Amino acid sequence: MRLQGLALIAASTLLGCHFSSASSSWSSWLSNDDAAQDSSEPSKVTKASSMDDNSQTLVSPLVNRQISAQVVARSWPTTVHNVYCEAMAYFASQSNEFLDALASIILQEEKLHEDEVQQETANKRALSAAASINPDTSLLEFHLAMRASSPKCELHRGLARQTFLQQSDLLAVQNETVMNAMAVLYPMEQVVIGMEGLQSLDWEKLTSSDMAINNTYTDLILPGERLQGSNETSAIFVVLYANLGTVDFARVYNLLTQQSANIKFVIRHLGAVTYEEDASLAKPTVLQGYGVRLDIRNVEYKVFDDRRTNAMGDEQASSSMVNVTDPTIKLPNEFLAGVNLTAPLLNRMLRGENGGDELTTRRQELASKLWQLHDERQLQSQIIPPVWQRRQLPLQMTTVIAASSDPLRTLEDVSQNLPSLASTLVHVKINETVLEMATKLHDASAIQAGKFYINGRAIRFDRPSFNVFELMDVMKEEHAALTDLQEQLGPYLTMEQLRAVQEAWIMGDEFMRSSKTSDEAATSAEANEAKDTTAGEKGYRVDVARGGKQAILYLNDVEKDRMFMQWPRSVKKMLMNMQYGYPPMVRRNLFTMLAVIDPIKSPENIGLEVAMQLMQSQFPIRIGSLFVSDEDIRACSQWLGLQVNVDDAAPCPTQDIVSGKPSLDALKSIKASTHAFHRIFHSFLKGNGKESGAALAYLEYFASQLREHSELRGHMSLYDLVVIHGNLIEGLGIKESADAQEAAMFGLSQTPSADDELSYGHALRFAAEKRLSAGMSFLNGRPLPLNRESDGLRKVVNDEQRYVFNLIATGEITDTGPKSVYGHLLSGDKVFGRFHPLLVDADENGGSFVKHDHLFAQASLLSPQSPSTPQPNVIIEGVFDFSVDGAFKQALALLDVLDAFESSNATPDDISIQFRFIPKMRHGASGALCSALLHASLLGTAKLRSIFSNASSGAAIDNLLDGSVVSDKIKKNLTSAACLSDGYQDPSLPPSFISVNGRIYALDPKTQPTRDDLELLLRLESARARAVSRLLEDASADGIARTASFLAYAESNIARVHVDKALSLTKLGDRWAADGNPLRMAWSIADGDTLKLHGCAVVDPATISAQRLSTILRLLHEHMRMDLIVVMRPELVIDGDSKIPVSSYYRFVVSADLVPKMSPGAHFHNLPTNHVLTLQIDVAEPWNVQQSFAVQDSDNLRCDVYSGCSDETYTGKDSMTIPLYEQKLITKVEYDLKSLLIFGQCFETSGSPPSGLQLTLSRQLSNRYATSSASKEVGLDGTIIDHRNLYGPSHHVHSDTIVMLNAGYWQMQAGPGLWDLAMASGTKGATIFDIIPGEYRRGRLITSSESGEDQKIKTIALQDFVNKGELLIVKRRPGYERESLFEDKEELSGDDNADVINVFSLATGHLYERFLKIMMLSVTKRTSAKVKFWLFENFLSPSFKESARHMAAAIGSEVEFVTYKWPEWLRGQSEKQRIIWGYKILFLDVLFPLNVKKIIYVDADQVLRGDLKELWDMNLEGKPYGYTPFCTSRETTLGYQFWREGFWKQHLRGKPYHISALYVVDLDRFRKTNVGDTLRAIYQQLSADPHSLSNLDQDLPNYAQNQVPIFSLPQEWLWCESWCSDDTKAASKTIDLCNNPLHKEPKVDMAKRVISGSLFNESWVELDAEVDSYEQAYKQASSLI
Repeated sequence: MRLQGLALIAASTLLGCHFSSASSSWSSWLSNDDAAQDSSEPSKVTKASSMDDNSQTLVSPLVNRQISAQVVARSWPTTVHNVYCEAMAYFASQSNEFLDALASIILQEEKLHEDEVQQETANKRALSAAASINPDTSLLEFHLAMRASSPKCELHRGLARQTFLQQSDLLAVQNETVMNAMAVLYPMEQVVIGMEGLQSLDWEKLTSSDMAINNTYTDLILPGERLQGSNETSAIFVVLYANLGTVDFARVYNLLTQQSANIKFVIRHLGAVTYEEDASLAKPTVLQGYGVRLDIRNVEYKVFDDRRTNAMGDEQASSSMVNVTDPTIKLPNEFLAGVNLTAPLLNRMLRGENGGDELTTRRQELASKLWQLHDERQLQSQIIPPVWQRRQLPLQMTTVIAASSDPLRTLEDVSQNLPSLASTLVHVKINETVLEMATKLHDASAIQAGKFYINGRAIRFDRPSFNVFELMDVMKEEHAALTDLQEQLGPYLTMEQLRAVQEAWIMGDEFMRSSKTSDEAATSAEANEAKDTTAGEKGYRVDVARGGKQAILYLNDVEKDRMFMQWPRSVKKMLMNMQYGYPPMVRRNLFTMLAVIDPIKSPENIGLEVAMQLMQSQFPIRIGSLFVSDEDIRACSQWLGLQVNVDDAAPCPTQDIVSGKPSLDALKSIKASTHAFHRIFHSFLKGNGKESGAALAYLEYFASQLREHSELRGHMSLYDLVVIHGNLIEGLGIKESADAQEAAMFGLSQTPSADDELSYGHALRFAAEKRLSAGMSFLNGRPLPLNRESDGLRKVVNDEQRYVFNLIATGEITDTGPKSVYGHLLSGDKVFGRFHPLLVDADENGGSFVKHDHLFAQASLLSPQSPSTPQPNVIIEGVFDFSVDGAFKQALALLDVLDAFESSNATPDDISIQFRFIPKMRHGASGALCSALLHASLLGTAKLRSIFSNASSGAAIDNLLDGSVVSDKIKKNLTSAACLSDGYQDPSLPPSFISVNGRIYALDPKTQPTRDDLELLLRLESARARAVSRLLEDASADGIARTASFLAYAESNIARVHVDKALSLTKLGDRWAADGNPLRMAWSIADGDTLKLHGCAVVDPATISAQRLSTILRLLHEHMRMDLIVVMRPELVIDGDSKIPVSSYYRFVVSADLVPKMSPGAHFHNLPTNHVLTLQIDVAEPWNVQQSFAVQDSDNLRCDVYSGCSDETYTGKDSMTIPLYEQKLITKVEYDLKSLLIFGQCFETSGSPPSGLQLTLSRQLSNRYATSSASKEVGLDGTIIDHRNLYGPSHHVHSDTIVMLNAGYWQMQAGPGLWDLAMASGTKGATIFDIIPGEYRRGRLITSSESGEDQKIKTIALQDFVNKGELLIVKRRPGYERESLFEDKEELSGDDNADVINVFSLATGHLYERFLKIMMLSVTKRTSAKVKFWLFENFLSPSFKESARHMAAAIGSEVEFVTYKWPEWLRGQSEKQRIIWGYKILFLDVLFPLNVKKIIYVDADQVLRGDLKELWDMNLEGKPYGYTPFCTSRETTLGYQFWREGFWKQHLRGKPYHISALYVVDLDRFRKTNVGDTLRAIYQQLSADPHSLSNLDQDLPNYAQNQVPIFSLPQEWLWCESWCSDDTKAASKTIDLCNNPLHKEPKVDMAKRVISGSLFNESWVELDAEVDSYEQAYKQASSLI
């Protein structure tokens, strides 16, 4: 019984749940019914454990099935010195400090022979040098273990290799001795080896003025590289390539440092420069940062290669069974029945009371009995519960995790091994508290699983191509931000307060909301809560609706206009449709745009443009216009200022437009006015103006005519206005032009009365009172930036869309209310009654903020005349450039306003201010003035006013600080040390501005600051000031103000990703505290006086993201010692469509061990033997990995006594010599990182992508990085290219592609290095466009105004694993503004092999690779022209790729492999078969080189009977591709042809449904007509519904026939037995072995049966035998047998 109890405990540890006593069991977790059913389970185990029947002692020999997978960069050599290079790259800007320390350490240990330096010693040296910069090296260790900077070091090595191979004399040196340092000196381009070589140089002569030239050498410095040495432009420049851990490096580095006053230099890694010639010099780079998935394969259709079936016969299989009672049997010492026999805990329990003497015996006894249970456990672990049984599996998994003493490890176990545990987990009784808390989390709908937050910065683990290196970059950035926080606020706050500030910083906006006092919360529980939400999360609004009834002209109304009658009225239905890619069409005015326009002076308005774009995208937006001129607004404001008791409804007075009734010609002498346009347009609206978009069309046309008149004449008359109006009215079909002109003239001559609706006077008064001016625009009251180049424009628009849609999702906007969405949005605390320029900045990016980065301290602070009682919590700073005229007057005006602030009750009760003045620029303030301002509290406001007043009149500052103003006693205390700091001298800041706790308001030189300015600033910042005051109760005013400034600046900094507002760590802590909440787990490790990273994860354990995240969470907790919170958010109930990984094992390869116990990789143990598994690798988007080693079929990994269960049994090496039960059942798969992705977007300056623009990527031999005498280039694989044997200059095209219409996307692949991206030479695109510098910021294309000369290339440094995308901006050359990239008769590019037939195919798994070779053979035999096969590489095995090349050469064809990486922006697929289907159709335009103009796709399981040349020459009648329609001649399967009825029948409307097993593509037309872009766009829309595109590669082109027509090939070009009758087989030209829905015949049996007889020159068996002969010949040539 003791052993039985131990077995149960050990089995339970598999789920990470450790019990306090041996009596604990699973029954406590089982449901009532299950508990009753399982109450006898212990007796069952006892019975099984004590069985004496010999028949029950025979067990399977297969135990502990293991599979491992690894990614290696074989072309990147790693030496012991790489760790130093990668550490140097980690420190980047501090790399010189690291190198100083490293050189010192090396020279101290010089006695240690370099040959004796092992990796562990090198690691210690690197960490020791790093500790001199930061004692906490945990993040660096993580970085080094992950090899995160290995691409940069490989880039260095590539440049060093190129330099080395270009110097023939260096080759001789290398043969004689080991080279550890090589320097290149510029401008002489001299290469010097080692310390001796550098010491022999005449440095005095080299650094003399005679040798120097005026050069900054910026073109020689790599991106992010740290330059050391002199700042002089004439200095000598040295590039030192070195093995950084050697004495040679340390000595040379010290020598260069000694010469640093006269030279500039950079340090780069040397590495094994001759690795390509001698691989023994280094090891390949083993990588981490990827996931490996083992999916249980559906074997409904037998897809096994029968050549391996019955490798062991039935008799052998029977004899391989093991009798566990046989004392000669060596018992396994690993996993049995799910129990890890090597677990330390189990060893301690087995040791017993008498110590180690009993250990061996007990282990053997336990192992023997567990082996008997192994088959039963294996069977149980292989059962996948049905859908109905796993409906609450996430809650059951959460219950197990919550009960564990090590929840992180348990989370990892249950999520990554779910297929083996699901059958047990579905019987777990759900903890009631778990259910209660999970329900609460679901009520907080915004809290979603799959997110991880570093200091509140969101990392998406649910991305299809999650990149752990991006996470590492974020951790590094956040660590630096914490250091910055501590440096800035440390002098003013305690450590406890600093931690509180960090917590507030993490919370983002939630900090402001959660900091309300209990009284505030009670009084505003309902009203203010609603106001806050309606005001938007962060957007400030101006109420531009109320009071505008008689002023605003609305151009449309979504709720009333006939043109929107077909739109649905349900907002919920709109949201549902949006999930499937449809526009947000709903008959509600969800958005209202107000555009303030002066049509005469500037008819363009950015808000109107945005509104028109949204309308075209079918957004429900109402557009209002306010036609006013700034001159008339000013006149109206003056009039209002003179009135005493003016009627609230009275319009501003306006002058008559014309007097009397003048003729049309008489209007030519009268200047057009905004008033006149308003009158004309208003009269138009009174008619049918708003119907069918007529008002919008009118305004758009009018604006274009106004622009033309302005450009041609520079002015416009009333005559022009009337004529344009008449032409427009006639063009719209409303009335004749003459009648319209007459009506307009009559309207202009009328004098409106004061109560006229929509008069121009009302518009002027509304604008004046709201402080509006022409050019402004407001979206739902949110002011849009006036600058089209502003980063904030797109942000405000996108934020508002998200906000409104969220209000619908949360039920605040419903189908029945509110009655006016516009009115609802324009209410709340963040809605202002009138406009102020500050509101634009505040709405654009949360405000413009500045750090309190100066040394002005308490002595500089002044208080108003009547200081308030509370501790000051707001510091107002006036920052002025006193060298500018008018600055002293502005400072004086500000002082007057500030000094009277408290006495005027301008601030709330809990807001108390202090203020100070700071000179903006050092040269703008004398030392005396700066000293005075630095000690302003000693002077007082009166004396400071005197200084400002006299200085503004021209008095000298020094003279003002005499005894009459400043006493001698005060003078003694004036110092100017702080005035020497940089302070606010950042040139990007305004010359003069006001700062309120960091929020700035730039002052116009011509205007004076007013009380209104200060009041608004205080209103904007008062909430933050209150919140920070409560957070830091005992802090000084400077501490509070600097903290508020820091928080605001951090939040507004565009480099930071804002926290998901719905996830507040404090809020989680308050509502679901850790005590008693099993879903919230927290770990905190005290760490003295240093701020630490905080991590928070929201996890559903039954998700793919949890499989990735669980491993990283454990690493961050155990190694990084990060403060961590994990919130479990399981789904309450899952349905059959939920994609839980119940059939997927998973491992994420990530570690921080610098010297791991075993080579990094994904290791699976104790896998069930009955499942056929498919291995998939889950890599970051920039990685192009291809399988480089696999003995077995990784698509069909089998494990049984017949076919074996390991690489050794598969090859037969151990099958006859070692008993099966003693064999290590290990399967190994290795992938090679062949290249990295270079991808990005390309746009014209207009913002549209130049679809079809041809791009090339090349490694150009440049004098920037190598000597000018070079004639050799190092290729991507390290081989040497001799350019004397190449055509043209030293420029070798590595790859090419075209720009997609979809977001201007382009993609190419290359290795680490410097690459030139250019437009393809000789193409029309290269003639039309030039490359110009620019950037894309927040959805806006920003081009440089100082671009200099247009470029032909863009250099890209590929040096890391994080590619955020390259932006290529092209500008049309003069004369090519309307030129098309393609002409009707022009081919995209020439075909270098016009007589070669290009055949495309793909396959996965050994069986289909076997079919593929047979297809290739039959195609080559039957085709009368030469054939070149283009095979998709991503899924092919390494053995196939090598043998296929050999076979192709033998049969007279060619083979080339192509690859492409599924872009992350295009919705991905998870099932391998659907991924393959996607690659088959979605990327045809970019998959092949541009000189391939036609391709024929042939399925791998086809055999050709006809000549493909016939299909190649077939006229497709202008269509981009041709497919064969499905056969309809086999009546027994017609019922399976779904397209003959229902949706497909209606959609096709008589068009045939085609089969995708064979098709021909005119790639030239396909590219020119953007077919690829069209297919991708349709796919993106349809794939939003997981039930659509069931047969992706077939359904997509058939669905798209209305947009992309298909040429139907003759029926004989594809015969398939499943759909075509037997009597049509004789006419067939290809035979396809498609699956038959009526019966599941094994593929090979079908092939042997169908492809045989007199119709075939060779049967399938004969073709297979011929293929096998080529394979055997290849193996023999490769010495594999």
